Amino acid sequence: MSLLWLFPSCSDEDTKINPEDKIPELIRKDINSRFTKAEIKYYSFDSNDLLYINLIDENNNSAELRYKNNEFDAEHRRIPDLKDLPLVVQTTFNSLSIQGISDLKIYKTRRSYLKHDLYTFCFLQTTNKVINLQYSIFINEDGMVLYTINHTTNDNVMLFPNYLTEFDYVQKNYKQADVRCQLNTSGYYTLIIKHDGYTKFVAFDRNNSTNVVFWKETRYEVPLDYPIPENVLAKLKDIDPDFIYTSVTIIETSEGNAYSFVDKSKENQPGYIISQ
Repeated sequence: MSLLWLFPSCSDEDTKINPEDKIPELIRKDINSRFTKAEIKYYSFDSNDLLYINLIDENNNSAELRYKNNEFDAEHRRIPDLKDLPLVVQTTFNSLSIQGISDLKIYKTRRSYLKHDLYTFCFLQTTNKVINLQYSIFINEDGMVLYTINHTTNDNVMLFPNYLTEFDYVQKNYKQADVRCQLNTSGYYTLIIKHDGYTKFVAFDRNNSTNVVFWKETRYEVPLDYPIPENVLAKLKDIDPDFIYTSVTIIETSEGNAYSFVDKSKENQPGYIISQ
C-alpha cells in the first residue's frame, strides 16, 4: 500500500504539526485497507465528530470518505470501468440494453449503516428524439434496479449526513423494511426501501432554521389491479372521463393519501393526482 499524505496548512501553527498526526491512526489504517494507493487532497472536521476526506485513488479517480468518532461511516468512489463491477451488476446494467450512451461514469457508495452497496450509472443518451439527455440509474450490489432519473447526481451530496430521524421513522412505520439506499433527490433526503413487496420512496425534509428533519411523504407504484377507493376513481372520471392510465402511484402524506394516475404510453406522460 502506498499512501501519500498531502494536507493544506491553515496557519503557521499548523505547519509545526506533523500532518499525519491530524488523521487518527485507526483511520489511516482503514484507508490503507481500502486503497492500494491514495493521495489525500483535502480533509475537514466538523462539530459532529465527523471527518471528511477527499482523495485520489490508484486509478487517478476521486473518492470521498466519511468517518464518525474515528470509525468508518461512508464512502463514495468512482469505478473505472464496467468490468470492475460485480458480475451481477454488470449483467443487470447490460440487460437494460440502453442505446446511444456516451460519457458513462460509474460510482459506488457504501454506508456502514446500510446492508447494501449502491452503484450509480451517470451518462448521456442520444436518440432520434433527444441529444445528450442526462440520466442516472441506481442499482444495488445484488442487481436490483432501484431508480432512474433524467439528470446526473451531484457527487458532493452522496455523503450527506445520516439523520437518525429517517431510520427511526422507517423502523416504526414500515416494519421489517429493507433499506436499499439513501439519496438526496429533488432536495429531499430519501430512503428507498423494499416493504410488503413494493419499492417505496420515503422522503424527508429539513427545517433550515431548527435543523429538525421530518417526514415529508412516501411514494410507491402499485399494480393496476390494486384496490383503489371508489371515491378516488369517481373523481378521476369526473375530471377526465376518457383518461386511460397505465401506472398508479400511492402518495402517503401527513394529510392523507393521494393517488397519481399516469399514462406512460404517451410521450408526454399525462396524468392526475387525486386526493382520497
